[in-house]
Amino acid sequence: MVRAGLIGSLLLFAACGIDALKSFPPAPAQPDIYTTPTQYMFGELLEGDRSEPVAIMVGNAGLGDLAVSSVTISGDNAGSFFIAEDALTGATITAGGQELTIIVGFNPDGPGTRQAWLEIGSNDPDENPAKIALHGLGAIDAAGPVAVCNATPTSPIATINAVTWSGSDSFDPDGFALVGYRWRIIEKPEQSWTPMPNCATQPECGPFLPDVQGSYTAELVVQNEIGLTDTCTVTFNASSAGDGPVAVCGVTPSLVRPPFETATWIGNNSYDPDGFAITRYSWRLSSSPAGSAVTMPTCSTANCGSFAPDITGTYVGELTVENAVGHTGTCSVELVAEPIESLWIEMYWQHSGDDMDLHLLSPGGLPNTSGDCYYANCVGRSPNWGAAGVNDDPSLDLDNIPGTGPENINISAPAPGTYKVFVYDHPNRTYQSGNAVTVNVYVDGASVFSETRTISGERTSEYFCTIDWPSGIATPL
Repeated sequence: MVRAGLIGSLLLFAACGIDALKSFPPAPAQPDIYTTPTQYMFGELLEGDRSEPVAIMVGNAGLGDLAVSSVTISGDNAGSFFIAEDALTGATITAGGQELTIIVGFNPDGPGTRQAWLEIGSNDPDENPAKIALHGLGAIDAAGPVAVCNATPTSPIATINAVTWSGSDSFDPDGFALVGYRWRIIEKPEQSWTPMPNCATQPECGPFLPDVQGSYTAELVVQNEIGLTDTCTVTFNASSAGDGPVAVCGVTPSLVRPPFETATWIGNNSYDPDGFAITRYSWRLSSSPAGSAVTMPTCSTANCGSFAPDITGTYVGELTVENAVGHTGTCSVELVAEPIESLWIEMYWQHSGDDMDLHLLSPGGLPNTSGDCYYANCVGRSPNWGAAGVNDDPSLDLDNIPGTGPENINISAPAPGTYKVFVYDHPNRTYQSGNAVTVNVYVDGASVFSETRTISGERTSEYFCTIDWPSGIATPL
């Protein structure tokens, strides 16, 4: 029973469906326009001339009749094209009927690329109007642009002088604007790797830095607004900059007494083997003894004077010379500072903001008395020690308060006995942390004692050593 009912339902549905389909009328036949060709290129033609006419075939590939209502030319350059014969407007092309023809031509009304649309209006339901692209190139009777090339400077030095390629003197005798500049290198030394800058639209192209000696040739192509071009080339020869200047250093005298004698650094024997002028001299102090606070005088000349070493040791002056093309050369020379006094004591400290005072006690002398050489009695004058005369009297030559030293005390010919060296942390300036203090002792120019100790706390006295005379032996305390 179930199966029989199902079959019956299917038969009833099928019968109803067929009847429903029979109730819709058939779709009307539609036209389908086509053209041969779908676009046309007329090529190049002088402005004002007319091309040979060209036939555009129009047909109907549909099942209904094609009724053509209009044939027109549209677009920005519509005036450059014309319809010579129109057999289409108002015509009807039946389904499968014979193709009809429209004749068009090219008559450029200006220079350059010209393009427009041939439009065919009809009753085609999905292509109305039908469009055929028309192309052509308008030409004029013109001489074209004149490319003019230059390179500045004309005789550069490799790796030094950058060159600018220039096409700004290019022109067009017919007055058309120049719209394109294209530079390229067509010849250069085999070892050169310098590329041409990207200069696609500018008359000036640079900077171009020749990297090796030799000949470089560039080519310029200029184009005017109607597409005409011209080409020029320009060549320059890059010379070598040579090996650069030779710096020659000296110092006079080469041995001085600190801190009174001065020295002059000498650089006037420097030269350039390639003949370029030396345009700059620059002196600097590249090395100095530990504790020295002296700096190189500001000098822009070959010779630099009035350099006064402030501590015993070796000072190294460095000279850099530069020639007219920017190449440099460097040299260095040593200056030795050595005391002539029999006894020389110097002191310096690590951190500024502290006031460390150097003291030297005479044999049996007490601090802060005439038997003590220190800032209060030994700067610019000397306490009377030993025999008559001044050779055995001490002198405090340098007394430094705001910086880190140095300070020094010396005696030309000490009287026999035992001397004591100590450092006092004066409360005039306060430094909260420990400060590393160095004391050096020289006897007849030779080092006999050098030690660094940390002093903490104001009003602290740190005794470093004793010095026995005439033996010159220093003993740490």
